Amino acid sequence: MKKPKTPIYRDGELLCPHCKAPLLVEEDLEGKLHCSICKSEVNKLTEETLMKMVDDFPAELLREWAIEYC
Repeated sequence: MKKPKTPIYRDGELLCPHCKAPLLVEEDLEGKLHCSICKSEVNKLTEETLMKMVDDFPAELLREWAIEYC
């Protein structure tokens, strides 16, 4: 069985690794994630991708959220 591909993170956006469309996922009864557009299975985000997303997150917005929620 093939391992599902990990989503692509590019220019602040997650893309399906199969159809390259902006990633919207649906979860099946077994907990597997599938692209809403092409229905191909996608893997969960890697720690590396999550760290890139955090690094790209606007610092000003992060400060606003910290003030509002803490």
